[in-house]
Amino acid sequence: MVTVEEIVPELRPQPGAIVLPGWTIDYIARVPGGAHPSYALGYSQRDNDFYVAWDAISRERASFRRWLETDVFALAGTARAKSEDGSGS
Repeated sequence: MVTVEEIVPELRPQPGAIVLPGWTIDYIARVPGGAHPSYALGYSQRDNDFYVAWDAISRERASFRRWLETDVFALAGTARAKSEDGSGS
């Protein structure tokens, strides 16, 4: 499975881009912003503040669990609700 910023009808060669052969992919999901905190060339910038904060977040189990609850699980529920009611993309 791969996540992409945009689904396009054709991939044009782009210097520095990574293209996976079709036989390596079973599913494609459009997930705008899904590369965060990293970047997607031409779509988003690297979130350096997040990388700095991650050091403290990941150091202790309690802070990591808080981050999971607030930044992963809670947001996943929001995305799920949007897709179920048709308001998401």
